[in-house]
This record gives sequence, C-alpha cells and structure tokens, in this order.
Amino acid sequence: MNLNEVDQNKEIKRAGEIVSKMFGIANQGMHWEEDSKPTIRGLVKQLDNPFLTYLTSDIDTFLHYGQKYVELDKSDIFDDLTGLATYDDIIRDPEYYREKKNINSFYVKMYPKMYAIHSKQGFKGMDGGDFIPEEKLVFEYAKKVLDGSRMPLPYLRYELVDSKRIGEYTSFGQEGRHRAQVANLLGVHKMPVLIVTGLERPNGDLNRLDNFTKEIKEKF
Repeated sequence: MNLNEVDQNKEIKRAGEIVSKMFGIANQGMHWEEDSKPTIRGLVKQLDNPFLTYLTSDIDTFLHYGQKYVELDKSDIFDDLTGLATYDDIIRDPEYYREKKNINSFYVKMYPKMYAIHSKQGFKGMDGGDFIPEEKLVFEYAKKVLDGSRMPLPYLRYELVDSKRIGEYTSFGQEGRHRAQVANLLGVHKMPVLIVTGLERPNGDLNRLDNFTKEIKEKF
C-alpha cells in the first residue's frame, strides 16, 4: 500500500502522518516525484536511517515505534549511572576516589559519532580498537529505549600504568559503543559521557593526577 491510494485505510494515513513528522524532526523535505506513488518505506529511506527503515517492514511495528520515535524526549534516554559498581562508586564519591585511589572523573557531552572516534583513537591499535556494531543488537536496544528504558551512562577511561610515561596515557577502556550507535539512530544531538582518569597505584600523587586529568580534558 502507498500514500497515494485513493482508498487509504486508517493505518496508512497514520503512518503517513508519522512519516511527515519524522521529516520535520530531521529538518528535511520529502522528495515527491511527479506522477509517482511513494510508499511509506520509500519515503522513510530518504531519511537515511537504517533503524527507521527497518521499522517499515511491518505496519504495526512502524505505527508503534514510529509514534514513539517522534514523541521521544532525546534528552532523557541515558541513566545517571553506568550500571557498573566501581564506576558508579566513582560517581557517588569522587573525592574519596581522588584522594585514596588516584582516580579523577568528569562529564562531557559529545556527538554520538564522536564517541566512536574517541573510542577508536583511545585504543591506539590495541585489541578492541576495531569495532563493528551488531545491527540487530543496536535495533533491539533502540526499541527498548522507545519503550521507555534508559541506557546506562557510557564512559571512557584513561590511565597511566607506570612511571615511564609514553604518550598521553598507557591504558584505555570504554563501555558504550553500541549505545552511541543507538543514540545516533534515535536522533540524539549530544550524549553524556563519564570520563575517568587514573594512575596505576594509589600513591597520593594528586598533583600528577590532576595534571594528567587536565591533559585528557584537552582532548574534548
């Protein structure tokens, strides 16, 4: 069925309204070719969003999740915590971790695509740097968000693991690459990210820790 059918049923009319709202959100005009009969799927593909195109495979799925997509509060899809005990403790008591564990933390807002770039750059060719998102997993996460779930806060961690410093840092870790993919597909402008910086051992060298943290901050 397509948008130009004379005997449009209620479902197609609703789908057409959702499509129009999607184009409005993207600040993009629909391309209507003269004498053409554009389908819902064909129009949505113009948005170049594989998740939204995926939703058009079934009219009921599109009506359900498409409506949620246009109503989504994109500023509220991430939790305040990471869901990982150590990092959540760092968030709850940053002064303790700074003074006793030589760990600092701060927050940044970044474009979802920048998270992927910082993650790849962070590994510097180490295992984990090459990342190919699992499309099925990303789509399932996106549907859960549209159904009301919030994603754990992503993080990037930079660490100096010995006194013989080589480059900006000597160890890196992250969690959130699939979440960044979800945020991008859902049209999130910027996402919150926890940045953690630390020294190898809790030796009380707060000046060195703070200088290291300042250098990492300059990356953002």
